[in-house]
Amino acid sequence: MQDDAPGRRRFWNGWRLGGPVALLAIAALIPIMLFAAVSAFRSLERERAQLSAQAVSDARRVSEAVDQEIASDIDDARTLAVQPSLDGPIDLKAFGEVVRREQALHPLWRTVILATPDGNRIFNSRSPSNIGPVVEPDSLRRVVANGEPAIGSIAYAKDWAVPVRAPVIRDGKIKAVVTVVISPAGVKDVIARTRIPGDWITSIVDATGKVVARTHREAEFIGKPASPRALAARQRTTSGLYDGRTLEGVTTVSAFWRSPVTGWSAHIGIPKTLFEAPLRRSIAFLVVGSILALGLTAAFTWGLLRETRRRRAESFALERAQRMEALGRLTGGVAHDFNNLLMIIQGNAEILGRRIADPRAANSLDAIKQATERATRLTRELLTFARGGSPSRAALDVNEAIAGFLGSLRQAVGPEIEVRTLLEPHLPQVTLDRVQFELALLNMAVNARDAMPDGGVLTLSTRRPAPDRVELTVSDTGSGIAPQHLAEIFDPFFTTKPVGAGTGLGLTQVYGMVRQAGGSIDVQSRPGRGTSFVLRLPAAADRRPAPASGPAAPSARPAAPKLRKRAAKPGAVAAAHILLVDDNEAVRAVTAEYLRERSHMVTEAGGADEALAVLARGDVSALVSDIVMPGERDGVDLATEARKRWPSLPVVLVSGYAASAADARAHGFTVLQKPYALDALAELLDGVMAGR
Repeated sequence: MQDDAPGRRRFWNGWRLGGPVALLAIAALIPIMLFAAVSAFRSLERERAQLSAQAVSDARRVSEAVDQEIASDIDDARTLAVQPSLDGPIDLKAFGEVVRREQALHPLWRTVILATPDGNRIFNSRSPSNIGPVVEPDSLRRVVANGEPAIGSIAYAKDWAVPVRAPVIRDGKIKAVVTVVISPAGVKDVIARTRIPGDWITSIVDATGKVVARTHREAEFIGKPASPRALAARQRTTSGLYDGRTLEGVTTVSAFWRSPVTGWSAHIGIPKTLFEAPLRRSIAFLVVGSILALGLTAAFTWGLLRETRRRRAESFALERAQRMEALGRLTGGVAHDFNNLLMIIQGNAEILGRRIADPRAANSLDAIKQATERATRLTRELLTFARGGSPSRAALDVNEAIAGFLGSLRQAVGPEIEVRTLLEPHLPQVTLDRVQFELALLNMAVNARDAMPDGGVLTLSTRRPAPDRVELTVSDTGSGIAPQHLAEIFDPFFTTKPVGAGTGLGLTQVYGMVRQAGGSIDVQSRPGRGTSFVLRLPAAADRRPAPASGPAAPSARPAAPKLRKRAAKPGAVAAAHILLVDDNEAVRAVTAEYLRERSHMVTEAGGADEALAVLARGDVSALVSDIVMPGERDGVDLATEARKRWPSLPVVLVSGYAASAADARAHGFTVLQKPYALDALAELLDGVMAGR
């Protein structure tokens, strides 16, 4: 007998390598199949719900479009009713001339009739000899009774038509009634313009329940009563769904919408076969899911055999993430120090601008200001890209963020441009990185400024187009964007500005921020007419509006420091005692000098402990502190301690470091980003000291 031990060894060695993998694959296949079945069922329910909601929405669109068409016809009838030829003794010849001109403009007008209030026709533009009782007198009686225009029911007089009537009122009395008889083809055109799917059966039913227009077999059913189920449904309520059967016998799920103005209703029947289509797709989904599960199982088995390579890739990804994190910390620190330098340059330039009247010096100072603005933008863009597309996002009130950044925007665009805001209240919060959001506002504002060299209007508006969406529109009245450039404006480094006037990263940053937030952005522009950027952002998971901070509760803690006033210069704000805290002596000096020029008394402190000692004396009107400072307490700790001891003390925190600014805002403090205009600081101080 031949010994088969080598074969058995090969089998068991193979089982040790592949057996556990095979068992794991089988174990993984079962939940995948269950997941596929559950997903198919949920997909079926979701598709049917979406189809039903779409049908009701489309019925409403059709109904409202028909209402607009009827309103237009009523306006035309009113126009004829106020003709001068009907003022005194009725001049039928002159009235007929007016009617002929109007009919030339309205090809769907069958005829125009002038009748007495009791229903006798005295004028018929189509058949002058056809004088007698009016057709469909019910609507005429309503017009005479109410003194208001009305639309009648579809009626047959040589052809199907709809009468639109308006009273001729002179000296408070109804002298006659003008009737414009309109072809229902106009209503069918309205249905066509709404672009309802071709296999859906759409009907318009008038107030008496007769079919006025229809997308399928119209010639057979126009003027006939609608199906009993359709009439019963609209009798019960004004809109919704019902299981129906069309006039030609097709079983449907129908949606309808009844107009509150005319009483007409739009009905859209979706054949049952379309509702069964998701079920067939679900079965196909299960089959595809099973095949996919087998494929995933094979991929899973292959992945286990390549565990070493996967771990190596994970190690590389971790190393890269750590490197990016270190780069972000380094960039943030550099930006903080660089912003302090910019603050010194910008602040001294502003002070010199107030003191030097020489125009040549003013030009140089303007150049310094522009350079600091560009350096500020580049620093913020560097911070954004250093984060590697992983911003620190949190729930954000868009209106509050815009209001808090408005001073910086006005400074960026200059006095020649008016900045307006139209902010809808009580918006839900969105999930955004506040620094990136402010940078996006700044980038769009700077682009708007460059498009309005002679001045103009920059408008920021917000609204809530849907319960789970927030829409921000930034529009200007500038030169607009050429059509050939619209498809490229969000590309990195694309710019139409001269060399040195822009990096081409501004709109790229805006686009990246919106996409990271899960939203979308559209641009609308016409050369010479301005540009509008529309940002649509999803609401945060908690959609409640940001709560307004209420008044502080009474406390037994020490009272807020009393305001120390001195004589104010003409046109300056009331003098106050400001405590200025910053570890950078040069930044502190230029800020203090500016505040003293505004008649404030300024006490300087280099750290939190020194500042608390000054506050303890009880004569400080407001606290202005840098956030990042050496020592055990930073600016947020100082402000928190001051708020505990003196709850009503106004506090403004400043920072050139994005992370620290976001942390301070999360604690509820007012934050001004470095480098800032000294006028912006003064305006903010005036506001917080006034309790705004």
